[in-house]
Amino acid sequence: MKKYLLAFYLFSMFLLIGEQSLAQQDSIYILDNVIAVVGDEIVLKSEIEETKIQFRQEGIRLDDDADCFVLGSLLTEKIFLHQAKVDTIEVDDGMIEGELNRRIAMFTQQIGSQEALEEYFGKSINEIKNDFRDPMRNQMIIQEVQNTVTYGVNVTPSDIQDYFNSIPKDSLPLMNTQIEFAQIVVFPKDNPKEVEKVKKRLRGFIQEVREGEDFSTLAVLYSDDPGSASKGGDLGMVPRGTMVSEFDEVAFQLSNGELSSVFETEFGYHIMQMIERRGEQYHAKHILLKPKVTGTDLKEAKDLLIKVKTSLASDTLDWYKAVLKYSQDEKSYNNEGLVVNLMTGTPRFELSQLDPQAYVAIENMQEGEIEGPILYQTREGKEGYRLIKLLKQIEPHRANLQDDYQVLQESATSLAKQRATVEWIKVKINETYIHIDDKYKDCEWELNWNKN
Repeated sequence: MKKYLLAFYLFSMFLLIGEQSLAQQDSIYILDNVIAVVGDEIVLKSEIEETKIQFRQEGIRLDDDADCFVLGSLLTEKIFLHQAKVDTIEVDDGMIEGELNRRIAMFTQQIGSQEALEEYFGKSINEIKNDFRDPMRNQMIIQEVQNTVTYGVNVTPSDIQDYFNSIPKDSLPLMNTQIEFAQIVVFPKDNPKEVEKVKKRLRGFIQEVREGEDFSTLAVLYSDDPGSASKGGDLGMVPRGTMVSEFDEVAFQLSNGELSSVFETEFGYHIMQMIERRGEQYHAKHILLKPKVTGTDLKEAKDLLIKVKTSLASDTLDWYKAVLKYSQDEKSYNNEGLVVNLMTGTPRFELSQLDPQAYVAIENMQEGEIEGPILYQTREGKEGYRLIKLLKQIEPHRANLQDDYQVLQESATSLAKQRATVEWIKVKINETYIHIDDKYKDCEWELNWNKN
């Protein structure tokens, strides 16, 4: 089972080469590079070699049976893709484009800039996206089939207990220090003079474009959006829902080539030029300007939190009421200020997952203690101050049901879904035409791929 589960994990990674399709005819094997056929999907020798290279680049060690192992993972992928065609499961182009943009943004953030990313790949952003588009489509189709197969698979508390009891005590995972914390966030009030200055400047850009100035040039020179400024404000083709709702609302009111008036989002103030609308997708450029926050504005936010902290310390104000009255963090406001870890979807954080300012504050705090005001910056770059309250700290330990129930629940659910998927694949193997080159007849697989 171990061999299969690793292959099952690997086939879903974002790495494989585009799909090809040929008829199910034995005459196909006159082509030396065709290794296997699964339904109307094929596996090429080149795919095996390229996947081995990819695995090594990912740091995955391959044994002497590397070809068999890699072929097994590719066969698993192909049976999913074949079944997607049988069941007419498709993925919208807009969803693919949106996910590509998200991945490119993530890679850009990791490597430092779009220029650095292009230098790393030796290609333009558009060329990089073109290389990844077909693998991304396959990955998303496979995910759709998996979701269909595992829909409704859940575990009961009894299942979780059984799963926990099945793990030898010395094999239970070691859990690092974990904490839960809450916060009260205050941002500086918008400075009316700065807001009006930004709006006036954007209205000036609109007039310049109408008089013949190039929108892209203005975006490169003046936009405060680091992700699109270097591309002339170009956001590429995106589906509805990729951008914040205010952005989508403006976009779907514009005709091709039309300029918007000045509008506001949580990022600042924008103007937009529509390039093309296509159904529920659009291709636009924008210029973003953010009102300047002065030191005086920040000090007012900090001073307010100093007063709040004093009231909390003297018990003239409790934490819950303080959150409701003062906090401007929309994500935690309705949950008594409790902060959720976006990486896990739970309120638990390992110290390494905290932002630097929170890490420094929490590292030496005791449960129930309040620290701050601490300078705070959102993912969008908006600055303010916050108070942090340490709610709970769990010391390093081996996983147990009391402290780590949710982690164990997720692991048990994942195992249940893997088992359901294995059973589904076994059924589909028996229903699907499969032919594998005789060179691989001695491969030892957990699944009966060599049935033909």
